[in-house]
Amino acid sequence: MHLSLCDRYDSHVTLEFIIHYMFHNIILLILPLYILHFIQSLNISIFSPLKRHMMNKLYRVIQIEIA
Repeated sequence: MHLSLCDRYDSHVTLEFIIHYMFHNIILLILPLYILHFIQSLNISIFSPLKRHMMNKLYRVIQIEIA
């Protein structure tokens, strides 16, 4: 399952868009309009280092193919 963030901008939230996300089991988190540019820095400051840290910890498990 995946998570996708979007704002309430009209072209982002359409019926087809929502159906596509539901069909592909993607959780859609709709945030207030124009908020994404404020939280975009989280990708650099929080999520990217977290992702690197998790991959470093999981690297050994992936290498020896333990589920």
